[in-house]
Amino acid sequence: MCNLTELMCVIKTGTNSSFKNGKATKQINMRFLKPFYLLLFILAANNIAPAQDYYMSSPIGFGRNATGGGNSSIVTVNTRSALVNALKASGSAIIIVTGNISFGENEVISEVVTNKTLLGLKGVKLITTAQTANGGILNLKEGSNNVIIRNLIFEGPGAYDVDGRDLLSNVGCNNLWVDHCEFYDGVDGNFDNTKKSDNITISWCRFGYNKPAKAGGSGGSDDHRFSNLVGGSSSDYPGDGHYSITFQYCYWGDGCRQRMPRARNAELHMLNCYYNTNVSDALAIGLEDGTKGTTCYVEGTNFKKVKRVVDRSYGGDPDVTFVNCLSGGTSAGNVVTKPTYQYAALDVTQVEAAVTSSCGAGATLDVTLTGEISSPCGSQPPLTIPTNVNATSAANSITVSWSPVENATGYKVKVCYDDKDENNSIIKQWDFTNWTINEDNADANLIIDEKNTGRFNYNPSTKSEELKFANGKVIPDTEGLLFTAAETDKLRLGFATQLVYLNGTGIKIKIPCQTGYYITIEGMSGNASKTDRGFSATGATVDTKGTSSNISSGIITEAGASGTWSYVATADAVEITTIGGGMNIQKITISTGVASSTVCNEYEVTSTETSKLIDGLTEGVEYTYQVKALRDDYESDYSASQTIITSGTSGYQHPQAEWYIVQEGNRFRVEGIEADKIILFDFTGKQIISSVNSQTIDITGIDNGLYIISVETKTNRTETGKVLKYN
Repeated sequence: MCNLTELMCVIKTGTNSSFKNGKATKQINMRFLKPFYLLLFILAANNIAPAQDYYMSSPIGFGRNATGGGNSSIVTVNTRSALVNALKASGSAIIIVTGNISFGENEVISEVVTNKTLLGLKGVKLITTAQTANGGILNLKEGSNNVIIRNLIFEGPGAYDVDGRDLLSNVGCNNLWVDHCEFYDGVDGNFDNTKKSDNITISWCRFGYNKPAKAGGSGGSDDHRFSNLVGGSSSDYPGDGHYSITFQYCYWGDGCRQRMPRARNAELHMLNCYYNTNVSDALAIGLEDGTKGTTCYVEGTNFKKVKRVVDRSYGGDPDVTFVNCLSGGTSAGNVVTKPTYQYAALDVTQVEAAVTSSCGAGATLDVTLTGEISSPCGSQPPLTIPTNVNATSAANSITVSWSPVENATGYKVKVCYDDKDENNSIIKQWDFTNWTINEDNADANLIIDEKNTGRFNYNPSTKSEELKFANGKVIPDTEGLLFTAAETDKLRLGFATQLVYLNGTGIKIKIPCQTGYYITIEGMSGNASKTDRGFSATGATVDTKGTSSNISSGIITEAGASGTWSYVATADAVEITTIGGGMNIQKITISTGVASSTVCNEYEVTSTETSKLIDGLTEGVEYTYQVKALRDDYESDYSASQTIITSGTSGYQHPQAEWYIVQEGNRFRVEGIEADKIILFDFTGKQIISSVNSQTIDITGIDNGLYIISVETKTNRTETGKVLKYN
């Protein structure tokens, strides 16, 4: 038996919603449907519509009249020329792109397109490699009408402000529905609607920038990651004076900086959209009145991570109203009236789970060569992420609990820990996180010039050399490292930043080691807005196990983030070189192995359970835990990661019981042997604290957790082991 929401979207006969050419693919008893259509008529008369799902058989919103190719015959294409011919052909058609198509300079498809549905098989991309003013993929010219575009990935070469083309430009199409598409790295924009375009719905689309912006374009912006423009100028508008556009379930992600969207002469409805971008100065919505005025109704939208939600300062006094939003902006101007077309909004607490799921925004539909379109998640509403997730611990177990999730048929608990490599040994470490160079410890004849900003600039020659004072003494904490920086002000040693700063591209550090040793570099970009910086290495191969997940091909992929670069030495010296710009060095470590790797296990439970006992764990180890909700055809994202340490008796017992450690309040006591010196280390080998001529060591202010303890005895014997500090 189907419920109303399912029937509104599909006559459901299996797990997935499925349509062919806009109709259900199974044979349906029309006698059964008559009362159903009567019910729909009653719902429509009362301005009620059921909640939307992952698959929509037709658009809602301002583009609701788009039918595209309707029930026309299917044309399959996999080349640019075939796609051009299919789009500009007279009559209706359903065009299915079966393979990736590339576009070079001056190869944009610019046509009057009417009565067409353009679909992509799963994963199919339309790719432009032209980072010039004459790039782009598809331009819908004035006179285009009744077009549907679904399940395609539009990919560009990266933003470059040369007044070029967008990946998808709509300059004159009326009645347009763009659904479940992805847009990345457009030169000018990702998807703009300007000139005479009107009556548009953009649903379940994802926008982002994975490539760094190119500076120096003729347009004047060095970072033109501006995604979606509505209206090209203050005097640009369609026949009725306003661009009428619905953005529904859209996702603006990493790399997006502005124009999400920016609009003038527009009436916008932002419905259940999601913003989560890593750009530090990102602006979501920009509004300008233009000649005809602008209104924007923002409903049930989650502005999870964006610097500014809305900017109305582009001109005039545009009206914006926020309703039931998370981290939203402030309504301003006149109150914007809710759109009169029929729709139902998700509760804003469900938006993140719905939009970011594997069936959410982006080219996530299943399309077949016979024109069947479906979503793997069916038509049920999305699951929310479990809340009130907590845990308690015992010596060898933890118990994770959470609040029940509506419509969930089960849950999954993930528990992770760091698997320490006991054979790892740190040979040498240069740690610049807590060191300073200033007048107190600098030589009087220091060949470093202090600047007003509180830093010193070192001026080495073009050859590799150690960092030295004028008297020839090596600067503390840098001994053994050879630096190459050909220009003044390219190597900064700062007591303000407490780091070594390599100010530019091509600056080198040679690190002495042996073949087979591991070299790890801990550092961060010198510019918080840049994502195109990092290191390359010679004399070594990349160790993927030890390298941070936010580093790709040596480049850090998150603006302002820190990371760890790990290498295995293939020579007796490893030379690292900066890529893309300045980098701060925090630590350089040489070791015989990788310090740790993360091990995760998942445990499934039924829908009636709201807790899970995880046993067989190790005492005194820090574990992370998360919970997700499950349904037969869908799962939510995991809850935020939390940590807990398995509890029990603190201290250390030697395997042969010759000696052991007990915790007495804020002190560890050594029993069984006479101690001359006690040293406590963390698992990177860094010394935390020590005591001399005592059987105890003070651990006040040290965090709970597992440490390495070394005891030197009165008989010149050294014993080591693990010790747990636990309150």
